[in-house]
Amino acid sequence: MRPRKQAEERRKEVEGEARRQTDFNRLMDQGDRALRNRRYEEAERVYNKAVALLPRNLDARNGLREAQKGLEKIKQDFNRLMQQGELAMQALHFGDAVRAFSQAIKLFPDSEAAINKLQTAQKAQDDLGNAQASYNRLMLQAGAAMRLGRYTDAALAYSAALRLVPGDLDALVGLRSARAGMMLGPPLVPVFP
Repeated sequence: MRPRKQAEERRKEVEGEARRQTDFNRLMDQGDRALRNRRYEEAERVYNKAVALLPRNLDARNGLREAQKGLEKIKQDFNRLMQQGELAMQALHFGDAVRAFSQAIKLFPDSEAAINKLQTAQKAQDDLGNAQASYNRLMLQAGAAMRLGRYTDAALAYSAALRLVPGDLDALVGLRSARAGMMLGPPLVPVFP
């Protein structure tokens, strides 16, 4: 009975080895595919499982090392892009910030920080576009009011433009001219460009 039990144990051991080797080969294929496709997090996870199955296998260890190197490079690129986006936001270059945060998200699609910063940059870019459109409209209205001698309307439009773009030289000069016109009164003859 003893030889039979030993034979049974040996058979189970061989089957276990074969199953472990099959699982290892499958994991190595997955890891290699993930590494080729630059999915470093997935490659690292899969190679870790392969190393756990066969700790002395050099191919699994090398694959794990390559995945870790790739992941480190991607993290550095991500951090660089996030920093570029932050600097662009501080400089009020919202389009550049949107581009930087979008590229960062391509590297780590689940990054909440990158997603939130992208949304903030997009909103700032939209707000700036709306403010620019409003500023342009107000400046056109102010210019038309000046040509028609409606200095009070012109002063109101220039003042509103200055609230959107504080310190704008064109709006400041226009406001000064409109106030001077208000002091002089309406023109005797309409002024046309």
